[in-house]
Amino acid sequence: MNMSTVTAVQILLALCFINKSNMINLENLFELYIHNKKTLQTQKLPAEMFSCYTKYKESLPKGYIFAFPNSIVLKVTEACNLRCKHCFYAEQPEFYNKRSELNTTEIKELIDFLVDEINIIFLTLTGGEVFVRKDFLEILNYIKQKYIPVIIQTNGVLIDEIKAKQLGKTLNLKTDSVQISLEGADAESHNKIRGDGTFEKAINAIQLLRKNNIRVQINMTLTTVSAPKIENIFELCRNLNVNWLSIGRLEICSDKQRYLELPTEELMNYSNILLTKAKKINDIKMDYRALTLFDFLKLPEGKILLDNYINNKDIQISQNKCLTCHHHDKLTISSEGNVFFCSMDESKDAILGNLREQNFYDIWENRFNTPYFQKRDMSTTKCRNCKYIPLCNTGCMASAYKKYGDINCAAAECTYFNEYMRLKNG
Repeated sequence: MNMSTVTAVQILLALCFINKSNMINLENLFELYIHNKKTLQTQKLPAEMFSCYTKYKESLPKGYIFAFPNSIVLKVTEACNLRCKHCFYAEQPEFYNKRSELNTTEIKELIDFLVDEINIIFLTLTGGEVFVRKDFLEILNYIKQKYIPVIIQTNGVLIDEIKAKQLGKTLNLKTDSVQISLEGADAESHNKIRGDGTFEKAINAIQLLRKNNIRVQINMTLTTVSAPKIENIFELCRNLNVNWLSIGRLEICSDKQRYLELPTEELMNYSNILLTKAKKINDIKMDYRALTLFDFLKLPEGKILLDNYINNKDIQISQNKCLTCHHHDKLTISSEGNVFFCSMDESKDAILGNLREQNFYDIWENRFNTPYFQKRDMSTTKCRNCKYIPLCNTGCMASAYKKYGDINCAAAECTYFNEYMRLKNG
């Protein structure tokens, strides 16, 4: 046996040993995944306030749509003080410019309309980085005079003691919250993604907010950088007196970000660790979005598990089931006044209209002429006879449209879709 053969055998033995020592129980992981999906709605901030609304939405008849949206995501700016490695704009730095964002007066007028005329019940304020705007606290104070619940999404770097105190006086401490982004459970991981010194500043912001009794949720993206020490996030949350945690999936926007994407087997392992640990912890609620059903379809043993689950549960899907992801009850508005179905796709094709150029009611009435408001149910979807559709509902339609140019395809993450279509048309 020559040296190259010996080396190859040694490597194979090592790999076998590693795989056995880190072997995950896919069946157990799937049970944890299902459990997390069932409890997802009750773990959103503020959970207490929206539990009854969630039950109400679940009781609506199939195909029901609201007359107007009641939840708005408002991007107050595109500008940001950081240049994160995993950002949507990482390869388009020109998008970090403020551009022609809505000014203070325009935003206040927009808030008047959203709250007083169409009666929205919830508002998320995001960016860019919201605190880059010098008038952000003025805008927030104006919003809170209308008693509308808000979530503020921020990297926390610009929050100092003065801002934290102002937020404590302005926000409703029972219904409002601030979401701070962390990219790991320690400084090394976080700073690799967001820049030197940013972890310490984000942690300081969380401490200042909690000192002022403001509800905080930590948002994290699972990547090759954050994953190795990810289970320490629970201890960090506990030390910071934070009991809400959201771990999301990495959205790849350029090939340069591929190094941040976990291979499926590693994603499964880390998901198993996190979901198992979260189930045993009562004082920290985790909203886990890093794992999807489509990840199980990438593994042969995962497919077998799903097949057995479907057969044993005898799961069926209603033929008139609506496969859109909401009941026309939410919208995203960009800093320039563009109106979108959601923040997952802000391309030109997805623009419903611009509030500076058109009346909101005209934009809203025209929504059926745009891709994301076309009919999407069991009669239109191209994977309507797929055996896995009762579990996935075809996935994100924004993802489908961005890859296939058709909302009635499966989500881009579904590796089974092309195989299914070949078998179907074969």
